[in-house]
Amino acid sequence: MLNKYIIKNTFKGTWLMWAVLTLTSTALMTIFFFLVEDDQVKVVLGKMYFGSIGIEIPIIFTAIVGNKIVAREIEKGYMAYYLSTPLSRTKILVSKAFVFLMLIIMSGVVYLCVGYGLIAMTGANLSYGDWTLWMINLTLLSTVFAGIAWIFSCLFNKTGWSIVCGAGIPAVFFILTTLSMIETLNVEFLKYFSVITLFDPISIVGTKVTTWLFQDLGLLMITVGLFAGGIYIFKNKDLPL
Repeated sequence: MLNKYIIKNTFKGTWLMWAVLTLTSTALMTIFFFLVEDDQVKVVLGKMYFGSIGIEIPIIFTAIVGNKIVAREIEKGYMAYYLSTPLSRTKILVSKAFVFLMLIIMSGVVYLCVGYGLIAMTGANLSYGDWTLWMINLTLLSTVFAGIAWIFSCLFNKTGWSIVCGAGIPAVFFILTTLSMIETLNVEFLKYFSVITLFDPISIVGTKVTTWLFQDLGLLMITVGLFAGGIYIFKNKDLPL
């Protein structure tokens, strides 16, 4: 179901952006670790970093890459080359989705390892177990953002609509979640309209399965549905080739 040539080309066109944004996020995370008092790291990281920048960077990355690897290739005519070969549409899309998801998982692994090092260096009041669960949860949330960008990239033949929906919907989720946390507005109910609600680092306790297992399973199911839906749409739509 995978094609090495497509995997290589897709990775070649996306690795630089992945590297820049992953390093940027890692650098900012490191700053938080060193500037915040050890006993406040968990709260500050959970609410401030992963409540803002830590989520915004995955939204930016997934929206741009999701649009680039399908909709942009259709618009520019690059997809016509792949489709002129014996490769099936499914194999083309699965190969691209594989790279997309691997880049997100790689980011998660980088954050995980860097976090381990920072916890050891700073003596932060954050256990390795909780940090691991945070990164798993964040990675799965990022795959949902990727799935949103993916399905709209497969749906639209123009990059304009693809990027607007692929970035716009996660941005709306972010805004709803942010508003729900402002107590003076009394709009806490808005969090139930955002998938980001399933990512709540402060509430995660490793020994309490209910604080992370069902959230992670929910994010995983959404991701599978979005990527499968995108492939189905692409397989059955007419392309301007």
